[in-house]
Amino acid sequence: MKVVLRSAALGCMALCAAAVSPASAASMAYANIGTENPATYSFVANGGDIMGYYLGTGASYNETLGLLVNGVKMASGVFQNHTTTVGSSYDFGSFTKGSVLTFFIDVATTGATFYSDKSSNLDGSQHIYSSAFDGSGAIPAGTYVGFEDLSSDRSLYRSQNYNVDYNYTDEQFSFTNLSVSSVPLPASAPMFGAALLALGAVGFGLKRKKAAAAA
Repeated sequence: MKVVLRSAALGCMALCAAAVSPASAASMAYANIGTENPATYSFVANGGDIMGYYLGTGASYNETLGLLVNGVKMASGVFQNHTTTVGSSYDFGSFTKGSVLTFFIDVATTGATFYSDKSSNLDGSQHIYSSAFDGSGAIPAGTYVGFEDLSSDRSLYRSQNYNVDYNYTDEQFSFTNLSVSSVPLPASAPMFGAALLALGAVGFGLKRKKAAAAA
């Protein structure tokens, strides 16, 4: 596994910084700011090297990126958000096709760690938003992942100064050579739940009427 952070030549980096700024990365990010992303994601390797590209930060906290492969930590401390140049790349290494990938950020300021696998987060919240990335400048097309670095439960991290805003732009990356599947909350789910409650209420009313008639 290669563990060397690589930056393109200066001319290319100037192009990358102009083409993929934090603002432009944010423009393709989560649309419902202030509301937790209801989708869940599964990332798997396509076989071969997984390349990561740094797209910028909207965070005041200090944080870095890491990767678990099949539950085993393979990288950490990558792309320090306030010192890494936008467009920088990192080769996470080559992994067998079908290997399960879990990205995470370590938030040094608060001591929090948040995973792309929602079930691994102590606050039980979704801390990523993912979409397709079309590529920009020297950065190839791939999968965009934006992180939320604030906990929904401030009691877990007492140095957290802000309430969670669910903007998913605190750490922004693109990854190549992986596949992602997402499972959004169906739009009909709340309606289905309401219908069940309504049916329950109707059933309860019928039972009361029968009981009254029998009396």
